[in-house]
Amino acid sequence: MNKKLKCLLSAALVIIMLMSAAIAMPATAAKSDENTQAQTPTTSESTLPVEDVADIFLDGQTDLDDMASDAIDPDANDDEGYLNDKTDADLALTGETAPATEAPTEQGATVDLSTPLNPFRKGFYTNKITLKWKKLKGVDGYRVYWADMTKSSATSKPLTTVFDRSVTIKGLKPGAKYRFSIRPYITDNNGKVTLGPGSAVTASTVPNAVKNFRLASGACAGTVIKWSKVANIDGYLLYRQAEGVWSEYKYLKATATSFRDTNVKEGRPYYYRIVAYRKDTRGYLKSQYAMLRTVCGLSAPEDRGTSSRVNRVYLKWRKIDSASGSQIWYSTDNRKTFHGLVDQQKNVNTFTTKKFKTGAKVWFRVRPYRLVGAAKTRVVGTYSEFSVKILANSFGVDVGDTYIEIDISDQHLWYIVKGEIFVSTDVVTGNYNSSDTPKGVYYINNKARNIHLVGADYVSFVEYWMAFIGGSYGIHDASWRSSFGGNIYKGDGSHGCVNTPYDAVRKIYNNVSVGTPVVIHG
Repeated sequence: MNKKLKCLLSAALVIIMLMSAAIAMPATAAKSDENTQAQTPTTSESTLPVEDVADIFLDGQTDLDDMASDAIDPDANDDEGYLNDKTDADLALTGETAPATEAPTEQGATVDLSTPLNPFRKGFYTNKITLKWKKLKGVDGYRVYWADMTKSSATSKPLTTVFDRSVTIKGLKPGAKYRFSIRPYITDNNGKVTLGPGSAVTASTVPNAVKNFRLASGACAGTVIKWSKVANIDGYLLYRQAEGVWSEYKYLKATATSFRDTNVKEGRPYYYRIVAYRKDTRGYLKSQYAMLRTVCGLSAPEDRGTSSRVNRVYLKWRKIDSASGSQIWYSTDNRKTFHGLVDQQKNVNTFTTKKFKTGAKVWFRVRPYRLVGAAKTRVVGTYSEFSVKILANSFGVDVGDTYIEIDISDQHLWYIVKGEIFVSTDVVTGNYNSSDTPKGVYYINNKARNIHLVGADYVSFVEYWMAFIGGSYGIHDASWRSSFGGNIYKGDGSHGCVNTPYDAVRKIYNNVSVGTPVVIHG
């Protein structure tokens, strides 16, 4: 090849090389711009290696005790203001995300970190919350942030980092409400972290059950029910059953601790259930329910002259017409502990207790109940409470542990032998306000069989006679009476003696001695 041709070929080669270089330079500049754009959305924490937060995660389970108390707000320097600027409703209902953000992977492909994760709570628990969300391909993991919505200032803080699509937060308080944000991230070859905007959800734990759910008043003017306040709730839901049908009866505020039901009828049974609830994105989270049965009219029976004599207490209360019986408790430790005393399965309004220590103060609770339906379901009313000081004597006289006691207002007689009730019976005492039986402490002074009692206008035969005031006042049978107790003595009482049923007076006569004290009061 001649010298001229060689020169031409060399010049052409130089031109081709220059043209190739000119074409390649714009492509390199474009790639550099692309890298710059991909790094722009990275937050102020983008240089934090994932390993720095990995120590508080374990199999997706994070306990509150393991979390740092001085955690910072990851969105404090975030121009997007993602968690702080959105309302709870917006975040909870839409799973809102920021504008699309693409970041490079190690292989040069891109991952759309702005894809909605659609997080949701799984399961219902009082002390933990499990969250799940959509899994994104190509990401290295997820950062989880939270804000305590029970506090006046709900600030988002880092919670944990997980590498799967779920997390369980343990050690939470019942009824607590939180706002969570799940943010996917990738890490490049240089250890730089790129975070996606994430998706948010509001979730709550299930509230505690209502405690101390009770009847405060069973009066037909308005059945009143009460309970102890439950913390961290949005309100209460009260259910009622009337005539066999349950219904959602009333929504009540979180501050409520009582409810008066005026839509009730005398003697009719009603059933109530109450739950505490929290509201979040999946509706109402309801606690376990507490239940109460009531009968309108079973209100607290007022004390009607309860007293103490000879170390016993003689309970007397207002009779509840709709009751089937009464339950009675007592306490000797200033109402710290109550013990069952008796379950009276008949509708009476009096009871004589066992002996208590002289000078002690004893508290009593009396609660009426009614048996309802063929199954005789026991429906309880409201209890009344009162206290009595235990007295060892009566009318200033110590009568020991064997005596006869007669309560005029109660129209009842007890024969106490060595501290135990030997006979308990209704009686009829002297006619009210005309020939009343004298009150005081007396003694049996004479016993006789088959005698005639003679007065100015009567002659009565009795089989058993026990005199306690001369020969004029005594305890005896009264064959002419078919009933005893109640208000018979008001208008149809005796001439001052104590008329006693035949079987009871015979038992007393056969076991009592002359000189036995007779205590009459009421």
